[in-house]
Amino acid sequence: MTYIIHSIPIRLRNKLPFYSNLKSYKFFTTLILTAIFFITPSVSPATTIRVLINVIKTNQPKTLSLQCREKITLTDCDADKIISKSCEISLPSTKIICTHLQAATENNTPITFKDQHYAGSLHIHFDKKNSCYLVVNHLDLDDYLYAILPNELYQSWPIEMHKIQAVASRSYVLACARDARKKKQLYDVRSSNHSQVYRGTHEHKHLWAAIDQTRGMVLTHEGKPILAMFDACCGGICPALIERPEIADKPYLNRMRTCHFCANYNLYSWQKTFKFSAIEKALNHFAPTQKFIADIGKLQSICAEHIDQAGVVHTIKLTGSKGTRSMPEKDFFEIVRHKIKSHTYTVQRNGAELNFSGSGFGHHLGLCQRGARELVKRGWKTKSILAFYYPHTKMARMDTNAK
Repeated sequence: MTYIIHSIPIRLRNKLPFYSNLKSYKFFTTLILTAIFFITPSVSPATTIRVLINVIKTNQPKTLSLQCREKITLTDCDADKIISKSCEISLPSTKIICTHLQAATENNTPITFKDQHYAGSLHIHFDKKNSCYLVVNHLDLDDYLYAILPNELYQSWPIEMHKIQAVASRSYVLACARDARKKKQLYDVRSSNHSQVYRGTHEHKHLWAAIDQTRGMVLTHEGKPILAMFDACCGGICPALIERPEIADKPYLNRMRTCHFCANYNLYSWQKTFKFSAIEKALNHFAPTQKFIADIGKLQSICAEHIDQAGVVHTIKLTGSKGTRSMPEKDFFEIVRHKIKSHTYTVQRNGAELNFSGSGFGHHLGLCQRGARELVKRGWKTKSILAFYYPHTKMARMDTNAK
């Protein structure tokens, strides 16, 4: 790990007793002692983020339409040749014959695509493996963080909450970018809640304060930015008890201390009811269950089969008149996700109804936003809150001078 000694502000230099004698022993002794207090670990990640914002299938031709108040330069990156310069570009996907196009403006003026405005540049890549075009937005890290804040939090929440989210989101996207580039992927993150919700630029200018006041701050584990996952409400679940092999090597997501600071939120615990016949119909038309649902006969009951120590459901048991079958909960969740808020619940049939009782809103890992909001009310500061939700981490600053 490299280290950076923060520069001493000019207004303080003349007040330091050693400043006038740079060659003295006293100067070097004092400088070393001063450095101890100003030294912080640094990391050297990418500062340009690549966001997948759209996929155009080759078997579903569409027109790529871009608008901007200044001229957009459309470049064929394969041939390093400018195709056009215009404030409005309309290009049928069937006319795209190169594998990489770039659309950019001279002054970083946002480009409009599908009624959303995007800072930076847009890149259109041909994905040969999946026979589609990927529309990827390349933009500065700070512009990306500013764009996602009001999508992940209420913009009216206190600035301290947005500072917390900014550090978590910065760490998360840098970890994603590191892994994506190792795999030579064409993008770092998606624009959906599969990654972080990104809808381009917005007008909540006050949120820049959260970016400015945490500029370069990153949570690290073993010197690398962490995959700082977060959800709306953890529901008091202990993350360390969740059976998820993919986080076994991420101790910062295996928090032993439970959070009940979100207990006043209405989704800390919840109940939802479905018509049993509606679930049965959905299972009959759902691709993962279509092949076997008829084999078990008339559906009679649905219950959670494998539940881990944290209360997270991993498999669902379907019982019919001719037998039983198990299915992954992640598949079942796709049918009920419009009402069910987490994977932690019990389910029971009551006549013509199917009743769910659950906890939390999200995946229960990392930062609990509602819990953090309560801690801000109680006077906790950004670093203390992040240390609680992400154990085994250190705060570092990005080394923007690193090559």
